[in-house]
Amino acid sequence: MFRNYILSSFRYLKKNKIYTLINIFGLTLCVTTALLIFFIIEYELGFDKQQQNADKIYRVVTHRHQPNGINYVSGIPYPFAAAFKNEFPEIKYASFVDGNFGAPLVKIEKKDGAVNRFTEGEAVYVEPAYFKMFNYTWLHGSADNVLLNPNGIVITEELAKKYFDTDDAVGRTILVNDDRELVVEGVVANTGEQSSLPFNFFMAFNKDRGNDNWSSISSAVQFYILFESPNRQQHTAGLLNEFADKYLSDEDKEELEFLFQPLAQIHFDERYFNFGVGTASFSTLYILGAIAFLIILLSAINFINLNTALAMNRTSEVGIRKVFGSKRSDLIIRFFIETFFVTLISFIIGIILVTQLYPFVERLTGYSVNINSIEPGKLILFITATFAMLSLLAGIYPSLILSRYNPVNALKNKFNSSGKSFSLRKALVVFQFGVSQAIVVAAIIALNQLSYISSSDLGFKKESVLEINLPVRDQVTLQTLKSELLKSPIIENVTFSNTGTSSSNVWTGDYSIVGNTEFSSNAQVKFADTDYLKTFKLQLIAGSDFIDGISDQLIINEALAKEIGNGNDFRSAIGKQLKIWNVEAPVVGIVKNFVTTSLHEKVKPTIISHSESSRLVQGAARINTSNYTAAVKEIKVIWEKVFPGKIFDFSFLDEEISRKYQGDKNLANMLNSFSVISLLIGCLGLFGLVSFMIERKAKEIGIRKVLGATILDIMLIFNKEYLIMILAGFIIFTPLSYFVMKGWLSSFAYRINISPYTFAIVLLLTLILALVTISLRVLKSALSNPVKSLRYE
Repeated sequence: MFRNYILSSFRYLKKNKIYTLINIFGLTLCVTTALLIFFIIEYELGFDKQQQNADKIYRVVTHRHQPNGINYVSGIPYPFAAAFKNEFPEIKYASFVDGNFGAPLVKIEKKDGAVNRFTEGEAVYVEPAYFKMFNYTWLHGSADNVLLNPNGIVITEELAKKYFDTDDAVGRTILVNDDRELVVEGVVANTGEQSSLPFNFFMAFNKDRGNDNWSSISSAVQFYILFESPNRQQHTAGLLNEFADKYLSDEDKEELEFLFQPLAQIHFDERYFNFGVGTASFSTLYILGAIAFLIILLSAINFINLNTALAMNRTSEVGIRKVFGSKRSDLIIRFFIETFFVTLISFIIGIILVTQLYPFVERLTGYSVNINSIEPGKLILFITATFAMLSLLAGIYPSLILSRYNPVNALKNKFNSSGKSFSLRKALVVFQFGVSQAIVVAAIIALNQLSYISSSDLGFKKESVLEINLPVRDQVTLQTLKSELLKSPIIENVTFSNTGTSSSNVWTGDYSIVGNTEFSSNAQVKFADTDYLKTFKLQLIAGSDFIDGISDQLIINEALAKEIGNGNDFRSAIGKQLKIWNVEAPVVGIVKNFVTTSLHEKVKPTIISHSESSRLVQGAARINTSNYTAAVKEIKVIWEKVFPGKIFDFSFLDEEISRKYQGDKNLANMLNSFSVISLLIGCLGLFGLVSFMIERKAKEIGIRKVLGATILDIMLIFNKEYLIMILAGFIIFTPLSYFVMKGWLSSFAYRINISPYTFAIVLLLTLILALVTISLRVLKSALSNPVKSLRYE
């Protein structure tokens, strides 16, 4: 019996090639989309899962409560760790993870005397307990005896081979920053991609690092703790701030709050600095999961509509099978086998497409996902569950409808499409196009927001600025570098500062007004030389620029000027003496607000302090040529002349800023792609329902043509009905898109207003697509000879 079912199913699918191909095409789109989304979600959820103690490891984070909101800091004060270990001696493992320094210059002397130089951006100081808390595969050495020596270091296999051409590097020496010789004590396997701790260069933590100031906190100075049980974590969390209050000043007690953050949450919390590893938003993953489910649902609806459209052609087959003794259950099985084969073919093609298209998808979405990293069991389970759900959703309704026909009426081709079943098919089209329109609305809003970001005034000119990490902070050497660079006609300005303009590296400090003991607040702090404003083209709106020869001068932004000015007269801030980081200096100028982090955050009060100290760690050169390749080469020549043996490490400011919004761009690109897919599937479903209606109204069309109806009249009859369905879907579903995207936009401090024109454009677009889809199918029937449809019996 099953052999007969299989053969007859193949014959039927072969006979109806066009409809079969449409079904396969729609389901293949669904399978490909669902698999790609599954890979992305599974990749993100897999972060830090390789750590066996992931559920017991916590990071201590700091919330700095300020008048203008909470400043979320992933780090702690240096003295916190020693005090914590002293207060809670029962906690066995805890370690600093200190990345609060620039990328070190590494020198490796070869046997022939040659010296190889490298810059390592993933270097960090850790304590011996670090390797007992976190899981690493040891190729050489052991977690039990490394980093006990202050000059010890552990490196990854990749670095060992890069430095020494072998992974057996234990005992070899590495010179760091020309002043510290380290001995390799262990080699571990390469850190995986899915890690919030992406380090490959582990130096022994130097207890002399840092200071004793509890108010000085850097996001790159982090502290991790391994708890033996959840009860211990909860108990310690309850005592955490009580313990800290013993060491904090009265002012800091009001401002600082310490909390435990689970390791498993780090990758999904964008509030905190994460050593350059991108974070994933749970809301984005939920949106992607919902889209995958909706795409599956739309494909199933498309399958239903196409197969019910063919139902009239199968009534005789159903009647004959029933006359020869087939039960309804036999017919249901028969029709499910057809669905099974179509779905199976679609899955095979979809899986092949995923493996072939993934490099393109990576470029489109920005996700670099290793498919091999997905657990085979989870992948098999997902494919099986999706296959079963898709087969059931797509096959159950058509099989129930076709199998219920009365054999007498079926043999007479008296196809009775009840109003109830036809209304369901209408509702499915309403749902299809409503969901599709909602996704398109979301995509357009996301693209408009990104366009707004890219064209927003950041308060400075980001183009044509090359930024350089400075290997030394000696003022004489830095002045030599500036002088040599300015000799070039392609260099307009050069400045040195601590963080440039817009950066994820944020320095903050408490400031007060000298003579006003009641006022205290917090601000971002930028240390810079006299050419800072000119190089970045910051707009001075009051006062003057820095004056050469005067060390203690401050320039503030509008936000801070309004805090300390007299009401709306923020220019009255000029001349006031501010105290910050134990230095008193006058405010000499006010600049227009500029974005110091990203447009996700409001501009914070900012102080630019004139400095010739060791705090100047980054250089910036404004280039006045469009030939950037030639400019980089010329700057590199000057660099190597001033800093022989140092590595020229540079980036362009506009590219760095663009990378900040890569996650938002990825979401917009995915929404854009999924909106096209959903509209395409919706049009296929509409084509199926129109085909069904044309079959059902074949006589009506013939009679209307005989009575003088034109082709345009017939097309208007059909278009009117379906356009009403599309309008209904628009009214029902696009408000959901509005509320979802309004929530997404709320993550931006600077955002667009959702325009009603967006909804009008989407409605017009879908109406045009529907008109084209319907008209192409109706036109064929309207052009046919009416005699064929009237000579039905």
